Amino acid sequence: MIPVTLVSPDRIDTLPVSQKALVVVEHIARSSGTADQGYEVAWSEHGRMITIQNISAKAMHHIQTLWSGGHFV
Repeated sequence: MIPVTLVSPDRIDTLPVSQKALVVVEHIARSSGTADQGYEVAWSEHGRMITIQNISAKAMHHIQTLWSGGHFV
């Protein structure tokens, strides 16, 4: 599992997701806004932790819903 930290305007959450689910998380975050609006993904030095910043509250909620339903394991 890879820890992914999601940063929205009003919330910060860290969720453990599988490598496969990471693609889905990034897609949802990316579709919430363009890079011009501040969306960015930062990988740690060793590639084990990912931070996705400036995603919309709607995207954050969608990711949380999928995660809590067990879709990211």
